[in-house]
Amino acid sequence: MEAVRSLAPQVMAAGEAAADLGMVGTAKAYLAWLAWQDGRPKDVVALADEALELWGTTVFAPHWLCLWPLIAVHLGAGQVAEAVAAGRQMLEPSQSRPTDELESLLGSACAAWDQGEPEAARAKMAEALELAKDLHRL
Repeated sequence: MEAVRSLAPQVMAAGEAAADLGMVGTAKAYLAWLAWQDGRPKDVVALADEALELWGTTVFAPHWLCLWPLIAVHLGAGQVAEAVAAGRQMLEPSQSRPTDELESLLGSACAAWDQGEPEAARAKMAEALELAKDLHRL
């Protein structure tokens, strides 16, 4: 964690100097993860939103870097709709595919939300979050 803490600002500075929005977005995603680790939910949301905006629709951007902390913050705040929306972004065809089990849990959470079952959606999203932790995705 301390390596990320010291390197992320350097990556951001290098990305800004090179006008590389993808690199700046990645640095912001790592800073969002750090904010989650530090218990700063508002910073998680702000940094994740900035990273996602910088990446736009870039196919190879590692969106999951900031989406998992974003899901954690939203679930912690009882914001199931926002957590499901972040999970949907990981399922978009342009993104790197999560593991089969993560994809299944995220898909189940989205389907439960779409069927008007917010508690089931929350439970599936929480289960996906725990699995992401176990798989070192978070």
